[in-house]
Amino acid sequence: MSAVEVVGWAGTASGTILGLPQVLRLVRTSRVDGLSLTAWRAMLVVNLSWTAHGISIGQVPQIVTSALSLCCTVPILYLMARELQRHLLPALLPGLLATGALIAVDQMFGSAAFGATAIVAAVVANAGQSIELVRSKRIVGVSMLFLIFAVVNQVLWLSWAILVPDAGTMIFATVTGIITVFNLFWWSLRILGMRPLLAAGQRRLPSHGQPASDQGSSSVPNQNPLLTSQKQGARMPNTSGNLNGKVAFVTGAASGIGRATALAFTREGANVVVADIDRRRNEHTVRMIEDLGGQAHTVNCDVTRGEDVQSALTQTVERFGRLNYAFNNAGAEQQPKPTAEITEEEWDRIITINLRSVFLCLKYEIPLMLQHGGGAIVNASSGAGIKVFGRGAPYAAAKHGVVGLTKDAALDYASSNIRINAICPGIIDTEMMDRFTGDAPEERDRVIAQELIGRMGRPDEIGATVVWLCSDAASFVTGHAMVADGGQTL
Repeated sequence: MSAVEVVGWAGTASGTILGLPQVLRLVRTSRVDGLSLTAWRAMLVVNLSWTAHGISIGQVPQIVTSALSLCCTVPILYLMARELQRHLLPALLPGLLATGALIAVDQMFGSAAFGATAIVAAVVANAGQSIELVRSKRIVGVSMLFLIFAVVNQVLWLSWAILVPDAGTMIFATVTGIITVFNLFWWSLRILGMRPLLAAGQRRLPSHGQPASDQGSSSVPNQNPLLTSQKQGARMPNTSGNLNGKVAFVTGAASGIGRATALAFTREGANVVVADIDRRRNEHTVRMIEDLGGQAHTVNCDVTRGEDVQSALTQTVERFGRLNYAFNNAGAEQQPKPTAEITEEEWDRIITINLRSVFLCLKYEIPLMLQHGGGAIVNASSGAGIKVFGRGAPYAAAKHGVVGLTKDAALDYASSNIRINAICPGIIDTEMMDRFTGDAPEERDRVIAQELIGRMGRPDEIGATVVWLCSDAASFVTGHAMVADGGQTL
């Protein structure tokens, strides 16, 4: 066997080692992590075009390697298309068109032009990992061992290209090798705890501005010792179940209880998608998550619109590969008034934001969880969802409705390993509460008097409860409306 054949078949073997874990994960869990639909389309282009190139230059090792990679890539594209509720052909079509263009370049302009053009697909498939690693300090679904094998694979194919010689493979292997070495370098820094560029400039917790969305942010000073470590960017230890690598979706995350819950998920190791109508403050939440060392993605979402909710969840799967947890939190308050004085428009607004939005979220979250074997959902109700206080008919109707919706949905999907619960907060010190009381001291004192423990609750206390309900520590809890109200409803 010649040196060319030895190196070529070694490249085939290393490529198989790279792809095998993805195939095994796909068979075992019907799930693959770490790359977006666009990246997998680019992988399809790489594999198809290099198979054709191998045929054109008569090199069996390259043909076999690309064909084996295709055996992994096409099923993954099918799975992702199914998760995103798309047909396979629309998922494949861009890749097939790009492949045809690359093959035409190979035939018309030669191997070197082909290799240079194919780099575009390689960059799309691999450079996204580099960006993610630098920005958020980790790559979902890719281990250090994977990157080491990837470097070995690129070195072998570069050596093979020099021996053949084949200019296209030489150019392609060099560029993709550089990208992989870069990823390995940053991954090594992460493993060794040496992240001088990433650790610089940690930000303090921000002060809160004026409310701009329905879910207000806290006006309480930082009294929680768990939050103190955010100033150093430290990840808190896992205290309520192992959420490492899981994916959480939080609505109303730009401030208040939603933001506090997104941060609580982050401390437990979860990747978080934050959804809100307030783009600026939602991005602020993402920065706070990244300061904690976590990964987050922001989506602009009006939860009263089904297409917005569906799009936000589609982006969740595209970004992180799946959905494990959801906190359907976005809501709005009403000004207190007797029932007969409430306008039809006020009624419709409160019911739509506080109840219909929860239904829409459930409708599009549950199918994604079913595809991955289960999950946990928490819906935001209220103390007003289990007890009435007067002068708040639409709010009470909506929040009681959330409890009923939660129980019925929990019954529907308990046997499918999806737990659905509700959280019923009492009086929580947020900007929503400021708007409710007019931020008048006498009104604040009046509502605090309802709390047996003598104070308002903090958003982080509700966030911790939501994370517990999602964790394995609450694995026997479903269909429950958990009250966290300082004794208000006793």
